[in-house]
Amino acid sequence: MACTTTQNYILPCRNNTGGVNEVYIADFSDKGTPTLSAASGTITGWTDAAGDFYTYKTRPEIAAGSFNASMSANGTTVYAHSVTFQLEQLSGNRNVENDILAKGRFLIMFKDNNGKYFVLGYTNGMFCSAMENGTGTANGDLNGTKFTFASNEPYPAYEVDSTIVAAMLAP
Repeated sequence: MACTTTQNYILPCRNNTGGVNEVYIADFSDKGTPTLSAASGTITGWTDAAGDFYTYKTRPEIAAGSFNASMSANGTTVYAHSVTFQLEQLSGNRNVENDILAKGRFLIMFKDNNGKYFVLGYTNGMFCSAMENGTGTANGDLNGTKFTFASNEPYPAYEVDSTIVAAMLAP
């Protein structure tokens, strides 16, 4: 396969904002079947995913998503998908749910601060690679849980058309 470029890149206006403001988590086994537009790299439809994603809201400048590529001399490319976020307040109920997140295999979607949605771990699923629970020391420290989920994938994250997201969220 020849690897040739297909489009130009022109500098956009400076109206881009970093960060993630919502994380959505679904069991990997419930991922359904997306309709992917190969030309745009965007999922434009998603069957059997209605109500599968649970919403985890985050405070500003707390959560992040990434899908970085590593290329090897062996001719392979792997995308390291990662999402980090934190949940405030420790509780018995939260600990039960955190244990599920620590042990399960998930599909994770996030909404960035530009209003765009991306799904991570579509091929292999996302696994919790780090979970830190704590009370903090100072009054301003986090009393809660910090999560990191990771996956090695054959493709970068897929963008998800914002018009189909509402139907995918759990009530």
